[in-house]
Amino acid sequence: MSREQGNNRENHIEVKALFTSLGRAYAALELDQCEDGRDIQDLLHELTGQKTVPSVFVNQTHIGGCDKTLQAHQDGTLDKLLDENQVKYDYDLIVIGGGSGGLACSKEAASLGKKVMVLDYVVPTPHGTTWGLGGTCVNVGCIPKKLMHQAAILGQSLKDSRKFGWECDEQVRHNWDTMRDEIQNYIGSLNWGYRVALRDKSVRYENAYGEFVEPHKIKATNRKGKASFYTAEKFVVATGERPRYLGVPGDKEYCITSDDLFSLPYCPGKTLVVGASYVALECAGFLAGLGLDVTVMVRSIFLRGFDQEMANRAGAHMETHGVKFLKKFVPTSVELLEEGLPGKLKVTAKSTDGDQIIEGEYNTVLIGVGRDACTRNIGLEKIGVRINERNGKVPVNDQEETNVPHVYAIGDILDGKLELTPVAIQAGRLLARRLYGGSTMKCDYVNVPTTVFTPLEYGCCGYSEEAAVELYGEENLEVSAALCKRCPCVLLALLLPGSGEFPTLCLSAVSCPGSAPALCLSCPGSALALCVSCPGSALALCVSCPGSALCVSCPGSALCVSCPGSALCVSCPGSALVLCVSCPGSALALRVVPGSALALCVSCPGSALALCVSCPGSALALCVSCPGSALALCVSCPGSALALCVSCPGSALALCVSCPGSALALCVSCPGSALALCVSCPGSALALCVSCPGSALALACRARGLP
Repeated sequence: MSREQGNNRENHIEVKALFTSLGRAYAALELDQCEDGRDIQDLLHELTGQKTVPSVFVNQTHIGGCDKTLQAHQDGTLDKLLDENQVKYDYDLIVIGGGSGGLACSKEAASLGKKVMVLDYVVPTPHGTTWGLGGTCVNVGCIPKKLMHQAAILGQSLKDSRKFGWECDEQVRHNWDTMRDEIQNYIGSLNWGYRVALRDKSVRYENAYGEFVEPHKIKATNRKGKASFYTAEKFVVATGERPRYLGVPGDKEYCITSDDLFSLPYCPGKTLVVGASYVALECAGFLAGLGLDVTVMVRSIFLRGFDQEMANRAGAHMETHGVKFLKKFVPTSVELLEEGLPGKLKVTAKSTDGDQIIEGEYNTVLIGVGRDACTRNIGLEKIGVRINERNGKVPVNDQEETNVPHVYAIGDILDGKLELTPVAIQAGRLLARRLYGGSTMKCDYVNVPTTVFTPLEYGCCGYSEEAAVELYGEENLEVSAALCKRCPCVLLALLLPGSGEFPTLCLSAVSCPGSAPALCLSCPGSALALCVSCPGSALALCVSCPGSALCVSCPGSALCVSCPGSALCVSCPGSALVLCVSCPGSALALRVVPGSALALCVSCPGSALALCVSCPGSALALCVSCPGSALALCVSCPGSALALCVSCPGSALALCVSCPGSALALCVSCPGSALALCVSCPGSALALCVSCPGSALALACRARGLP
């Protein structure tokens, strides 16, 4: 007998002993003693997706092998299945919707030992477009959008490459069919991967339209119209959204949406994009980047819900890069002038600011005026689930629970929540863990970073300035911004609510030679770090709890900060790094690239620190002013030595202290050399050594026992 066979027999004995101890009758089928045992084993594998021996079923529910059965006994799941008086459901959980949130929730619940089903069905667009498992993001959203955005960027890079010595044709041409086919092939691989992942987790997947018929019962209708019925103890609704149409003559017959664009069988040609949502502006941006004639018709404002200063900058950048805008107009009709791929359409529009009527001819009209929740035709009203009649979205509590206790909702259909794929994934996982894993962690719907992939990419986190003013009041906010003078499209802004709260808004941060970012932090105990290692790239990290750790690893550089008394190391030549920790015992170190300018302000109770680098080619000026002490450090030019002046009463110039137990050991070498500083006192805040000639470094250290 092999070791594997021996283990299997021991597992059989252990499971049988468990049911015997519980006083439960059981039936055992020994496959190795059956003539058709191998066929049965193959059938079990196809049914369960597992090759466990033994394979345990209780009341038609597959538990798993020996370990899973013992675990189910420990967590009480087995007792529930064995309770003959308990209501028997087909599944513990049925998830309606196979998008990012629904898949994450279903797989997590299955990992926690639950029997789970996923229903997913895509209603074809008016043009017949449909897609596979994975939801909007994978098929007609984030993934193809980002790939087409990247295609547009590559086109511009090809044009720019000639200025860097690359010899290529003056006319850069783009092939729509090649791009579309490659993107669709990639999406197809993702669809298959999701199906395999569900099978591996033993989640049953049905390509069927789910509709509630009773509180714990749904009808699932497949593409052929065949209906099946399933019951479950709990349900998660994750049906997502679909594009909204205009409601004018010709919109559904002749216009397309983002649901159609990414698999469009022909190049769109001259395109009118209707709307100023992020979907509309992103699509307009990459279509223009691919060399197409693009016009955007805007009813009112850009990027509703986003910070309007940033939204207007993104729109202005598009306008200066070839995208035309028709502002304060709405379409009233769309007519077909010529058949073709593409054909020719006539659009009639009316001004929202008067009686002006305009007409235009386009090959394609893309509608991007918003999205509607897919909640009105799935039977929610039959079981009493409330929805917002205005937008069809589902109100939930902070546990993602609807007004019906056993029905939950996640993703884009939530009323008043962020419509982002990572948020839906996180919400789905956390919901499953709360339902079946004993967790209490809830999803954060506010402090979430996101990016709008317009040609000028715009990132944000937290509230917009307008939302923050409404929430906190303008008098309780501090707003600061810095604009790169050489790159006027680059802006960094921090929005700080009242004292004691962490910044809730961080708008795009990019640093390049000549830029001047301004950072302000007023939250005691928090930390902010900015690392820039090459022109045009940036990384910003925010930590809002005392003693938190920051770690950034860029090529050639290293930063690690964990708590007061930690160490800082910068080893990236030519890089610029700022670290600020505003708590007792913290330290500040700065390495400045000649030609750059940086202003940093940190304010914490009982201390004041100001740091300023004023002009290109200069070194560093540092001033620390706290009660009873004054210190000034100045380095006059790159490659020079260090002049140190201590101006507190009774002191003279620089000194050297090296005795055991001292607070600071300072050594300044000969003129023309670099600076070496070493702090070796027990309890000091920072240990730093710099020995690179030509570098400029300033250190401010508050050690234990020092002012």
